[in-house]
Amino acid sequence: MSVRRSTRLQNAKERDLTEHGPPLQAAPLSLMSSSKATANHTLGCYDILSEIFTACSHPETDYTGTSRILSQVCRDWRHHIISSPKFWTAAMISCRSGDPSHLWSRLVLERSRGLPLTLHIYVTRLAYLDTIKDLLYTCVGRVRNLIIDSEVELPPATIWRGCPFLMSEDLEFFEYRQKDGARIITERDAVHGPFTRSHLFQHALTGAPESAHLGLSTWQLRSITSLSVDYSFGTGSRIPNRDLCGILLRNMDTLQHLEIVDTAPMVGALPYPLEVTLPRLDTLIIGFKRAAAMLPLLAALRLPALTSVVLRDISRAPEPHTPRHYWGVVETGIDPKYDGGFDVLQALRAFPTITHMQVYGLRCHEPTTLFEELALESAVLVDADEVFTSLLCTLPGWAHRAPALTRSGLSVGNLAVTGTSHKNFAEFLRKRHAGSGPPMRQLALSPGCLHEEFCGRIRQRKVQDVAEDAKTRLTAALQSAQKVSFIPQPTHGVPYEPEKGIMHVLEDDIFDKGLWGMIPAVIPTGWEDSVVEADAPWPWLAEIQPWSDSMEMEW
Repeated sequence: MSVRRSTRLQNAKERDLTEHGPPLQAAPLSLMSSSKATANHTLGCYDILSEIFTACSHPETDYTGTSRILSQVCRDWRHHIISSPKFWTAAMISCRSGDPSHLWSRLVLERSRGLPLTLHIYVTRLAYLDTIKDLLYTCVGRVRNLIIDSEVELPPATIWRGCPFLMSEDLEFFEYRQKDGARIITERDAVHGPFTRSHLFQHALTGAPESAHLGLSTWQLRSITSLSVDYSFGTGSRIPNRDLCGILLRNMDTLQHLEIVDTAPMVGALPYPLEVTLPRLDTLIIGFKRAAAMLPLLAALRLPALTSVVLRDISRAPEPHTPRHYWGVVETGIDPKYDGGFDVLQALRAFPTITHMQVYGLRCHEPTTLFEELALESAVLVDADEVFTSLLCTLPGWAHRAPALTRSGLSVGNLAVTGTSHKNFAEFLRKRHAGSGPPMRQLALSPGCLHEEFCGRIRQRKVQDVAEDAKTRLTAALQSAQKVSFIPQPTHGVPYEPEKGIMHVLEDDIFDKGLWGMIPAVIPTGWEDSVVEADAPWPWLAEIQPWSDSMEMEW
């Protein structure tokens, strides 16, 4: 199809949208795709033809000006449609009583000639599943991508019991969308071979406790390399510990990446019935609102090859894709003694092979001995001042005894830190220099590490003193690493109040005194760039950029 024809067709469609509103969706032909879908969800000419058939089937649209174009396009593609079985490997099946589209769906499946299928099943009532079972039986062993939309609130186990013959090891992508917004996504890599399959398992718990019992024995979760369990919503229901143990044990020889995000309310931390050994797991990601909820899991895991750990207190350091993230730090008011942060860090001592650690928002009420037992190569500490203090020394009252750095404090070569205590950062630099070790490869820090006054508004009479004081630490920081850059400062203590506008820091006095020039590498992300420094937003209201070892940092 020529560019000119495509342009004229698009103009005709846009003109129709203005005059008549959006066209109706084509019943039999619609592209089943997902942001999580594998590569075989994109079926060549399917996009183009779906648009053509949608336009042609619109009963209220007069396409007299484009009918000749559509006719020519259909002639150009007719041979391809008839001769290409791959075009017919995706079907929308609606579970309605007496739905005439079942005949079309059967024709589509017959023309696919045994190729792997993508099915999108729309369920309005559970009883209507029986009306399409004969049709689904013809697909056994061929379904690779299955999407189920439910107009009724059904536990996933009920759906799976209704289509058990489709839940096989050949299934590469499964997505269940419930009416209330709950979703379960399970995916494996499209590349076939040993240890290449991965699954993303997101469980949004919004219904009764029955929805937590997924009947996982029905679903063959095997040969997984990556598993993510996300309790993003709900009233405290979770996958039973015994079921989660079963998933992990069935994949103990292949699992390499495990992510547990638990933001559901704390309802009690029950122990796991079994110890789970995962000999190939090298990455563990944990997100939580109460760190204590993760202690039973850490106690049950045996991870001899673990090298990378990510800890995130989502209530204090929200994830970048969430609205809370743009408000900075959210203080929950929970006493750190009862939050469990210290206990989580102590529990990580069971994994001495850890070399990379990222900590976001975690608090601990006393120094942990974890960093004396680990030899970290890379550390990211975002709004975790107490954890950074433990990196300096594990003894209470370290400022008076002035002992040497911890083992990890000496070994770390890549460090990113945002904090509110410039004294701790200055002590870290002093001890690194006193240790006569090589400089770090990369250092990323927030303005609060240079001076704690940068965490709020600076009084005009103190601007010059703050500038001179911060300049000394800035010089030391530049000498401590081969590459140095700055990352935005989290706004400390900003409450999460969506009904109010975002709070802007008053920075006129600061910019007038030229403090912006002290931090030339600060990039105020999330805002439009400004050529005038005085018009630029205050940097620590910007989005915190995730930092990794591979990030290029220049000064």
